[in-house]
Amino acid sequence: MKTLNVEDNALGPIGVAQIEEMLRTSETLTRLNLTNCGLGPEASTTISRALLANENTKLTEIQISRSRVENDGARALAEYLSSYNSLKKLVIYQNAIGREEDGMSPLLESLLPHAQSGSLKHLDINDNYITTDESVEALCQIIREGSSLEYLNIDGNNISDDEHRAKIVEALQESEYVRDNLKHFSWSYDIDEDCDLLRELIDYMKGLEYLETLGLADTMVDLEPRERNELRRKFARIGKRLVLSERQKNREEDEHSSSSEDDEYVQGYVYTDQL
Repeated sequence: MKTLNVEDNALGPIGVAQIEEMLRTSETLTRLNLTNCGLGPEASTTISRALLANENTKLTEIQISRSRVENDGARALAEYLSSYNSLKKLVIYQNAIGREEDGMSPLLESLLPHAQSGSLKHLDINDNYITTDESVEALCQIIREGSSLEYLNIDGNNISDDEHRAKIVEALQESEYVRDNLKHFSWSYDIDEDCDLLRELIDYMKGLEYLETLGLADTMVDLEPRERNELRRKFARIGKRLVLSERQKNREEDEHSSSSEDDEYVQGYVYTDQL
């Protein structure tokens, strides 16, 4: 079995115990989807430790969003991810990582070797907390050194410090890999006011040859509708999309999901391929 998808099932610690041995011993598993499974930090830690104990296979794709991973679960996952460098995709949004204490830094630091190796292409960490100097620096390192990163979503990570925001924009501008590879970048909700930094980011991203979508939903909320539409049109004229509203963002995400490689997943079931 190469793919295990138990999305939208209330596993918790008891349910995870039923798959722990398989995670510990599988020689073929490469893709794992535990989205919306009510894991909590305890079950998340159990999963990561089982994977770490398995020397036969290393996952190339992990989806574990909306599962209450929290800080302890993120640290356990970071320990597993630090054991290799060939992860291609991590989707771990809406898990309260980084709230009250910093579980985001070790997670991002563990991803750096995957980014540097050219393996990591897709990273979605939206709706968590990137609020410390260490977590911001770790994110900036991934941006600068992620040699094949194509998709990055940092929406709603409570990045409110002006210096932190400036460092992220600077990393995007300085990275040769962003110029050469980035196709989708989203940083919605965190910057609601019209400001020079956001204008600078928009102008820079508009000039990237391979960028397809820039997501900035619910930012620049004080702009007149006419001005917002003109910004979108500027992107549309060069074949790119600028997302500035929640409704538009949801539409873009639906389109991306329907065309993604995840179509081979069967929601709510364990799906096996190439047994």
